[in-house]
Amino acid sequence: AAEWLTMYLRGNYSYQYAVDLTDPESKNHGHQIPYTPRHSGNSILSVETRWITATYTLNAVGNRWALPQNIPANLIEGYCDHSLSLNHSMAIRKIRLHLSLEALNLSGANYEVIRYYPMPGRNYRLTLKISY
Repeated sequence: AAEWLTMYLRGNYSYQYAVDLTDPESKNHGHQIPYTPRHSGNSILSVETRWITATYTLNAVGNRWALPQNIPANLIEGYCDHSLSLNHSMAIRKIRLHLSLEALNLSGANYEVIRYYPMPGRNYRLTLKISY
């Protein structure tokens, strides 16, 4: 095994059967609770070396509903979001530097987490953290 290389693969999946059972006479009895997807999950692959850490992240969320009544007009489509990050940390005497470059929403997917609030398309973030 290479001592200078470490790989991590993590993932999770969630199935949520979260339905409204409060009033059997209501129009939304048995309907999925708003903004609660039935299926969701993510996976993360990280490759670490002495110099840099590269991480690929995939988040997937199934269809959800914007309002309690599960009708087509209230449907919010599911989405997949892919991201990639590169990180490097180093110390100069008592100062610790952490540099991060991220490419978010690599596919440029147009999706909403909350109705009428679209997420940005592909975007990039550069972060420098200095600790003493």
